[in-house]
Amino acid sequence: MEALKKVNPMAIEWLADLGDQSAWTIHKFNPVVTSDVNKNNFVKSFNAALAIRRVTIARMATRRQMCEEWSRNDICPNIIKRIQVICHDSRTFIAHLSSEGEYEALDGKSTLAVSLNQKTCACGRWQMSGIQCKHACRAILNARLDPHSFASQWYTVDMYKVAYQFNINSIPDMEYWPVSNGPIIQPPAMKKGIGRPSRNRKREEDEQQKGKRSRTVKCSKCKEFGHNAATCKGGLTAKEKGTKTKAQGKRGKAKV
Repeated sequence: MEALKKVNPMAIEWLADLGDQSAWTIHKFNPVVTSDVNKNNFVKSFNAALAIRRVTIARMATRRQMCEEWSRNDICPNIIKRIQVICHDSRTFIAHLSSEGEYEALDGKSTLAVSLNQKTCACGRWQMSGIQCKHACRAILNARLDPHSFASQWYTVDMYKVAYQFNINSIPDMEYWPVSNGPIIQPPAMKKGIGRPSRNRKREEDEQQKGKRSRTVKCSKCKEFGHNAATCKGGLTAKEKGTKTKAQGKRGKAKV
């Protein structure tokens, strides 16, 4: 924070307005949650869907059926793949045994304390995500133990089945609904916003923005660039020939 304050003092004030640090910085996340992700992209995606309830029904039913076919009963297949990648990336690290279950991991010029007994690492990633980090994987492999047994219980197949054991009941059309004697509740009056409403989801700053494709279109008939088969006129148009000649002229000057 001190380094950030030297670069931009106004940034400290802006971050202070966001509230407690546990809401926006990873190192302050609650380790009990065992999640290093704090985004609301899934909420925006659901808001963009036209049939949220049907999407949820299909998702829960599909995942409930899918987990019944899993051959392993310890942790989920996706977590197994993640641990395998982490263990492979840890091959350049060195772990030295300090005491039973306690290690000292060397990451380049950095030295970090790893505790297999407490399932903690000085880098903090193991505590935040519930999946061991590269330093912990190197210590686990050095101890000749199974890395999969050190993942959080929230990633087990049993917990996955518990999460998707319920279902959403189907709702019939309004004509089959029972008649109610209560008051009829009308929807609130809609207020039209200023300007044309947006049809696309607002993307995060680190997300790839939606736009036109950058790849040049190539015609499948005449094999020329600049148009497709639907608009092909047997070759390049006069305008396209002129554009191509100018581009070739610029390339020739650049080579000279």
